[in-house]
Amino acid sequence: ALHYFVAGRYDLAWRHSRHAGERAAARYAPAAAAEAYARAAEAARLSPEGGADERSLDLESLGDALFLAGRSAEAADAYREALRTARGDPLREAHLALKLGRVEQRRGRYAVALRRLSLGLRALSGTDGAQVSAARARLQARYAVCRVSQGRYPDARRWAQRAVGEATAAGERDALAQAHLVLHTVELWSADPLVRLHATDQ
Repeated sequence: ALHYFVAGRYDLAWRHSRHAGERAAARYAPAAAAEAYARAAEAARLSPEGGADERSLDLESLGDALFLAGRSAEAADAYREALRTARGDPLREAHLALKLGRVEQRRGRYAVALRRLSLGLRALSGTDGAQVSAARARLQARYAVCRVSQGRYPDARRWAQRAVGEATAAGERDALAQAHLVLHTVELWSADPLVRLHATDQ
């Protein structure tokens, strides 16, 4: 793929770099995958065949690989760039906002994470359907997780309850499980200290 890129054959460089990234990701080699996806995204930018949608997907895959490699700040940069090329698609914007919220939460930047998640929810306003409900549930559940991390238990409970409703209606199991975990955590840490000590010893 590299020799195609150097030769200016960006269409071939894009395809081969993306395939190399997919192979590296399948081998659980995130550093190699990140290198390949970074080249794919740049080739997509330069290739007449690589549109904004394709580049956005490569940038998202780059962010995923960087996230797995523990390079959170770089992952956030990749997701933000992917989001910039995905404007106008509410579901895609919400999907990338969720990933940005997750990576910012990992970095301990909770206020930034919450802003990203709020923007994802805003992108879905005025739209409906099962996919929209599922996306909204995932965003709400992640919001609840962030509020737990901040020690804001009443607000975490409210967001988790919203996520339970949306997830149940949409059949979104992951968000439902995450929301129930938040509710359990809130109940545990809001309990009497002796009750909490007994529960954690079980």
